[in-house]
Amino acid sequence: MRKTVHVKLGPFGGMFLGLLFAVVGCFVAFWFGKPILDDAAASRDWPSVRGEITRSRVSKTRLNDKTTYSPDIEYRYQNEGRELVGNTVFFGDQIRNSNASSANRVVAKYPQGSKVDVYFDPAEPGNSVLEPGTSWQSYLVFGIGLIFLAVGVLVFGGTLFYFLMAGALLGGVAAAWFRSSSR
Repeated sequence: MRKTVHVKLGPFGGMFLGLLFAVVGCFVAFWFGKPILDDAAASRDWPSVRGEITRSRVSKTRLNDKTTYSPDIEYRYQNEGRELVGNTVFFGDQIRNSNASSANRVVAKYPQGSKVDVYFDPAEPGNSVLEPGTSWQSYLVFGIGLIFLAVGVLVFGGTLFYFLMAGALLGGVAAAWFRSSSR
């Protein structure tokens, strides 16, 4: 028999939870999501060189009785005589999916041994991508972070509003009591 536990946070718990969500959301959005978006947008103007796909397979991970799939693509290219290795197909491609079809499509598009155009950051040539620009996946981490931030701000703000209204009500009651007792 499973016992259900109910936790009552109260107003201070609500403020703490709201603040926690806001901080985590801000961290995820701006520490992880924004750099992905910045690279994706900048990659539209990056130069390209010819490269070769050196690994192309579907990666399968099993965790807690759930299997997820993602494309595992690796390519090599040269810049100023240096051989470099990359594994980013598009910015935001680290998403794992319980359906193998999207990973299979990417792997089929980039078979091992095929020649490809590799776009690289001229300021940091080791930062490269096969499909420059933004996609919906580029926005995913940033968007999730913003949702957490918004929920946190709403919970924190709602709890703070509760405190302010309770304080105003108590202040009004206290003022009325002092006025009536001083007559």
